[in-house]
Amino acid sequence: MRLRAKIRRATSVARHLVHGQSVDVALQIASLEIERLSEGGCLLLYLDAGGDCLADTWHETEDQAKEQARFEYEIEPRDWVAAS
Repeated sequence: MRLRAKIRRATSVARHLVHGQSVDVALQIASLEIERLSEGGCLLLYLDAGGDCLADTWHETEDQAKEQARFEYEIEPRDWVAAS
C-alpha cells in the first residue's frame, strides 16, 4: 500500500538527483508518496502534477519518510491518505 499527500508549500529549495544530475525540483513537486519496500525500508517519491516521479529518497522507516516530508513540505500526519 502507498500513502499520498499533496504539497502544502516547500519550506526550502530542495535539490535532488534527477537522471544523475542535481536539480531544483521543489517547485515542480505536486504530491509525495510513500511506498513500503518488500525488502525493507520505504521510498519517499516526489511526484509532479501528472503523477510522474521526479525524484525519490530511501528511508529506513515510514516515520522517517514522513518526517522528511514534514521538513521539506510541511506535510502533517493527517495529510496522508491511501493512494490508489
